[in-house]
Amino acid sequence: MGWTGPYPVLSKKRPTASLVSRKVLTPLLGQIIICVLTQLVGWEIVQRQPWYQPPVLDKEHSNSQNSQNTTLFLISCFQYILSAIVQMFSELVEYNQTVGGYSISNLTDPDEYANQVPDGAFTLASIAKIIEWAQGYSEEFSLDVEANWSSIAGNVALPFAPSGLLTEFRGANNTAVIKQDDVDLINYPLDYSSENYTREDKLASLDYYAVKQSPDGPAMTYSLYSISANALSPSGCSSFTYALNGFKAYARAPWYQFSEQQVDNFTTNGGTNPAFPFMTGAGGWHQVGPMGWLGARVVEEQLILQPALPPQIPYVSLRTVIFGGAGIKATMNHTHTNLTRMDVSTYLPPNSTDIYGNQSMPITIGFSLQDGRNISIALGETVTVENRVYFDNLTAAGNLVQCLPVSSEGEYQPGQFPLAAVDGAASTRWQPSSPEPASLTIDMQDVEYQPLTGVSFDWGRRPATGARVLVYNSTSVSNSSSTEINTAAFSDIEISMPYDAATNDVVQEYQGNMSYFTFSTPIWSGQYITLEISGCQATGDEFGATVAEFNLFGANGTSVVGSGTSNGTLSNATTATVTPSSTRGAVSSLATASITATRTPSSPSLMASNTGFKTVSRPEAWSLFMGMVVAMVLL
Repeated sequence: MGWTGPYPVLSKKRPTASLVSRKVLTPLLGQIIICVLTQLVGWEIVQRQPWYQPPVLDKEHSNSQNSQNTTLFLISCFQYILSAIVQMFSELVEYNQTVGGYSISNLTDPDEYANQVPDGAFTLASIAKIIEWAQGYSEEFSLDVEANWSSIAGNVALPFAPSGLLTEFRGANNTAVIKQDDVDLINYPLDYSSENYTREDKLASLDYYAVKQSPDGPAMTYSLYSISANALSPSGCSSFTYALNGFKAYARAPWYQFSEQQVDNFTTNGGTNPAFPFMTGAGGWHQVGPMGWLGARVVEEQLILQPALPPQIPYVSLRTVIFGGAGIKATMNHTHTNLTRMDVSTYLPPNSTDIYGNQSMPITIGFSLQDGRNISIALGETVTVENRVYFDNLTAAGNLVQCLPVSSEGEYQPGQFPLAAVDGAASTRWQPSSPEPASLTIDMQDVEYQPLTGVSFDWGRRPATGARVLVYNSTSVSNSSSTEINTAAFSDIEISMPYDAATNDVVQEYQGNMSYFTFSTPIWSGQYITLEISGCQATGDEFGATVAEFNLFGANGTSVVGSGTSNGTLSNATTATVTPSSTRGAVSSLATASITATRTPSSPSLMASNTGFKTVSRPEAWSLFMGMVVAMVLL
């Protein structure tokens, strides 16, 4: 009745009945009777639940909490609040025949660099999700909903690019700089899915936007990337790289408080005085353990877990997760997770209890309720489940160095860690601070000796002008002059995706900015591999080149190197042949020698025209690893 608008004209005709007539009172009293009956049903049902406790009346305190009051409030009041919210959204959106869905204009989503834009992806997905929740609530309590709600939720006009990638808003192109990735917020924490936005679409969005993200963006972003990567990645260990970026690049001494941005200097960070301490960044980081590594999702009717611990962390004990008053304590190693149901009654609010009581608690193990398998766990019981060990899968077939330990003594750009070069994901990058020679060393002591057939590089948007790979059986700090070192030098570096102004603004999945090199004669692997890069084909600043992925191939990688493919996708790059040389000397001096480039940039801004894919790597320093684990453990 409140939604009925005024009559367009005044009428001379008198009302057909008085306000106290049967015609008026019958529907009014009928609505009252329906509401009372619904409340009585709720009143009775709540008292039959195993967790129900009668209210304790205290004359000294007027506020007596009890479940009946909560139930009556939800039924008689909250339904109108929820309906009002959904009704607001349904009034804001309009069906747009051009795009074939419900559209909305003049938005500012979480990305503060995009203001007053049409069809913001996050807002449209949020509308669909809220309507979905409202429909579930209404169904549970047998309430009627507006007929067009389902149509709106199922047909929001998400702004997909012609390539199929979801853009932040309609009209966004590849040149947009992003402060806060709206699209990944749809993956987590919103957890929105539809027929048009599947798990594969979410992974493609993560791989694309992780490289588009501005380094001047907020601290929370990379922690949420870590959570999404652990849930979606089919290979590699980029979840750890993102987690490291969400912590190390933003934490400040001496108390590990978070800054809003990676760089605090106003003159070099985009002209912003970052918030400090930035609680949103700390909040994002503290979700990495339970929501990322344990894979907890708590928005469905039962708890969902998808455990997967990055290979850089041998063991972790997470703080207790409370769902429906039931506590779940998790301890994890690489392959398995122990789940123990705890009594957490002392931590619950007054008059709140474990909704499962003495019954077994159902838990779904998997990506979703539909895709997972169900287990049950009794109070005090411990159940062991297998982890999703996706990091054992190789992104590039035959690659020997994916996710191995990496170290580097050189300086690098904030958040652009050396481990990103071998984590199996092109959406993470290693970037030295300058174009001067810089190196990283990979520990291959746990890899069997075998012939090496070649290497490949994904340079991202900033290719180097030269590179070298050194293979040896000594530490990088050795002063021995008798260390045998096999060296392969790459000076004429061609790339598969040079800058192209005609396609630079096109939003499309990244295929890899690749260079391939095969060895004229295979050489034997060693205990250590050092990669050195120098120069940068991109001009206009004083920063170093980027390495999105460095792949070192054994015998099983011969076909990959020879065919010029990346992640199974044909590349435009040709495969060059190099002849490694063998010398004896001190590794420390050779690894810092300069590289002579024979190729100069052909463009003032020789960059890849698009952005990146994704993967993961290993601990940079033991002390940092311990700091991360301690931060996630509930003492």
